[in-house]
Amino acid sequence: MAENENKKLLRAIDANLNRAVEGIRVVEDAVRFVCDGEKAAAALRDIRHSLRTGAAMLPGGDAALTSARDSAGDVARNAPPATNRESISGVVAANFKRAQEATRALEEFSKLLSPTAAAHFGELRFKIYDMEKEITPLFTAHNNC
Repeated sequence: MAENENKKLLRAIDANLNRAVEGIRVVEDAVRFVCDGEKAAAALRDIRHSLRTGAAMLPGGDAALTSARDSAGDVARNAPPATNRESISGVVAANFKRAQEATRALEEFSKLLSPTAAAHFGELRFKIYDMEKEITPLFTAHNNC
């Protein structure tokens, strides 16, 4: 793979890693502070840390991802914000989806660099699906936790 193509691939992985970690962090904080859900918050924290572990499995690890980052030149930097959220359940749902989509992208792009990292991200995606099924019922339009 050409160096320029590799840098673009690393940029995509870096952006999706950040997106996944941020999405999980938002859900983790909702569970922690709104529900006082110690066990679920700990499980989400483990997923968030495991995302970083997956990054370390890539050639060059986190340093390569950070080095490839070009947030100032990102063509989507000034994209309009997502729709307004109407409830905490909307925030939780949107951030679960964000993390799931990002981990799918991580899995696919990582296949080009590290099948081990790709498999790791795939496993995390399914853990996120499981956590969504467990946590979403806690947040309803009428009753938050």
